[in-house]
Amino acid sequence: MYLRRLYDLPVLSVAGTLSITSLIFLISFSTLAAEVNQNKVQQKNNLENFALSICLAEGFPDGEINSEAFSAVGAYVELGAYPVEAYEEVSELAKKFLEKKYISKNGESKLTVMKCIDLSQSSELSAIKDKYTRHI
Repeated sequence: MYLRRLYDLPVLSVAGTLSITSLIFLISFSTLAAEVNQNKVQQKNNLENFALSICLAEGFPDGEINSEAFSAVGAYVELGAYPVEAYEEVSELAKKFLEKKYISKNGESKLTVMKCIDLSQSSELSAIKDKYTRHI
């Protein structure tokens, strides 16, 4: 009876072995692709956070906000994988956003934080992220 059960077991052919090998390869490849995509998303988020930080640092030239923001700038550069040109373009874009005229309801605020938030969500910043994503 034991021998009969052995003979009843399916035997993998060469084609079956190739199919299993192909399946394992596809699963491995899709996992790797997902990890690469996740890294790109994280890098884009880091560049967006860099933009917000550099804008706040430039927008508040004195005091604790400046110091904290510049510390964040350095950290995001260290975490980043973008080429230096991407950070330079983002810094220039931050200066342009800070030059924009925003008028508060009471006319007493420059709305610097609002400008920086708008920068971090801007289509111009998205274009820079997309332009350099192929480098990471």
